[in-house]
Amino acid sequence: QTLWFDLHQRLSDSESTACAYLLLVRSEMTVSHKHLGEFCSSLKQYLKSVAGERDCFHVTAVKLPDGVTFIVYEFWETEEDWKR
Repeated sequence: QTLWFDLHQRLSDSESTACAYLLLVRSEMTVSHKHLGEFCSSLKQYLKSVAGERDCFHVTAVKLPDGVTFIVYEFWETEEDWKR
């Protein structure tokens, strides 16, 4: 899956809060088959919650072909926003 971002638009949306970069956070998780259903439910809730954060530019998750490995990508305004 290819993700496209209009970074120029993002940087010029608000001149008073324009930033020169975005922080990319990549997390990879492997889940046991036994806990896969519970993990997927929690992941969906996490993605929804993070997507609602004002300083999160984008968040997405990818399930790898093995069916038990997930990669979550988060794009944040700053490292402080991500840590908060």
